[in-house]
Amino acid sequence: MKLSDFKKDVNKNYNKLELPELNKRYKDLESILSVVKNINSTIVLDDVLAVVLTHAIEISNADRGFVVLSNENRILDYKLGLDNKGNKLPENCFNISQTVVEDVFNSGHSKYIEGALNSSNGSPSKSILELSLQTILCAPLIAENTKIGVIYVDSKRITNIKNRELTFTFEILAEHASTAIRNAQLFNKVMNAKHNAEISQDVKMEFMAQMSHEVRTPLNTIINFSHLLKEEIKNEITPEVKSSLDLIESSGLKIIRSFDLLLNMAELKTGTYDFSAKVFDIHKKIIAPIYSEYKNLAHDKKLNFILNLQTDDFEIIGDEYTLFLLINNLVSNSFKFTVAGYIEIRILKKKVKNKIQIEIEDTGIGLSNEFSEYFYEPGKNLMDIKEFNITDSDLGLTLSAKYAQMNNVDMKITSKSKKGTKVTLLFNKP
Repeated sequence: MKLSDFKKDVNKNYNKLELPELNKRYKDLESILSVVKNINSTIVLDDVLAVVLTHAIEISNADRGFVVLSNENRILDYKLGLDNKGNKLPENCFNISQTVVEDVFNSGHSKYIEGALNSSNGSPSKSILELSLQTILCAPLIAENTKIGVIYVDSKRITNIKNRELTFTFEILAEHASTAIRNAQLFNKVMNAKHNAEISQDVKMEFMAQMSHEVRTPLNTIINFSHLLKEEIKNEITPEVKSSLDLIESSGLKIIRSFDLLLNMAELKTGTYDFSAKVFDIHKKIIAPIYSEYKNLAHDKKLNFILNLQTDDFEIIGDEYTLFLLINNLVSNSFKFTVAGYIEIRILKKKVKNKIQIEIEDTGIGLSNEFSEYFYEPGKNLMDIKEFNITDSDLGLTLSAKYAQMNNVDMKITSKSKKGTKVTLLFNKP
């Protein structure tokens, strides 16, 4: 069952569900998000396979598990086998139900068998008899509508886990595993090309496009569904459940935010971005949409979000996309580090000839002068500084500085610890 189908099912049967059942559904979501974060924590293929398989064995309470991938000739190869203690199985132990594996791969549909040894659907296969298998669960790995392999677990015990619940969780795991494995394969392809001094621009762009789409889409589904679930049970929800649902949403958004920043940095480093300067209205194209986007967040955080227009002269020259990212990153950082007070965007009257001045000011936690260099050093973690009690590596300001440089925008940051930050930007007039 796909996550979208599970969402429809909850909506359809909401009135029939008791609060304990709804709480369990929320815990399933929380568990899935945790798995997604772990799977996407690495892009090394062997590590991805190990993380995926460990979770597969854990959620199914299986004795062992295997990842089987299709090679370039569409032949299934056994890539990794683990037992339920995380030990790697030798190749001579890769004796699993070949019939189940091939059927799942060819059909593209999961298969769950309970009581395989005593199955009434004909005689058990040779491998099932030899291994005395009772429980088998196998799901296809499909990335961008292409079958890339299967994930398989089995056990000599009858696990007595509800078929529907187990299949749902296992298929969600397989869906995200497919994306992570495919991304790792593309990453390997890029690294091999680099090692041979034959880096392919097409491969790099394929990798970046794949990462952007395949990670954002399922995460957005989880975030939207957790929000829906919170709204559906808001009259009965306990503070603990609400807190956990809020954590699902915020954690998912952090993953997407961090991922976007890394992709943007990769574009700059690889030189793949097509910079295009033109004349446009910065209020209409950038400021107004960003203000509209963050108004709800300001309301939720009980912050005063101000748009202060002191002029009607908004035309500038620059690359619209990178300037949007520049200002969006700055506003996002203000919201991230401001817990009380206000955030204000100001477009000022002319103070410098042929320039438009925009200021973004907040009453956030600010930063001491001695740490200002951290803003401009890629890879530096602002949260390593002890005065910050936040655990999120931030490339936003680093990217903003790069985008400002690309567009010949003067950027100045004034910040005081525990008093707030003001960023001043001078844009070029046509």
